[in-house]
Amino acid sequence: MTDAIPHKLRQLLKRSGLSQEKLARAMGYSHASGIQRYLADGYPKDRLDLDIAQKFAGALTGMGSPPIEAHEVLALTGLGSLAYPQTNVEPVAVAVPRPAAMPLDLPVYGHAVGGDNGDFALNGDVVDRVRRPPGLLGNRAAFAVYVRGDSMEPRHYQGDLLYVD
Repeated sequence: MTDAIPHKLRQLLKRSGLSQEKLARAMGYSHASGIQRYLADGYPKDRLDLDIAQKFAGALTGMGSPPIEAHEVLALTGLGSLAYPQTNVEPVAVAVPRPAAMPLDLPVYGHAVGGDNGDFALNGDVVDRVRRPPGLLGNRAAFAVYVRGDSMEPRHYQGDLLYVD
């Protein structure tokens, strides 16, 4: 086990000037408990999953002094330049609002359990609403589910949010 990921994330959090609660909300979580496992000593992984790192990067980029850059957060994936590929293609500017400015409009319909056949516990009721990630902007068919149990570890943990397109 390594405590490098929590240590680095706590440093970025301190530099950003955000509280855990504000960071969690900027990432689309309802409470600080949504991110606490990543900040706690004893975090069982030596890297962040790309989807989680992208959430942290979306919330932290531009915050603090000096301003936090996305590559600082994405480096915690251990993927190197694969996490933020460079191409010879001229980038196209796309207006993406800061996560905190995005509406809580993505419905969360229930829980998912992993396994050989997978399982979705959905009854059609919206149990929560979260911020839509930039990749799902304009996709009105998308929704999310929370992970239930430990069947998807180490990829996804209890309480993680999974986006369904």
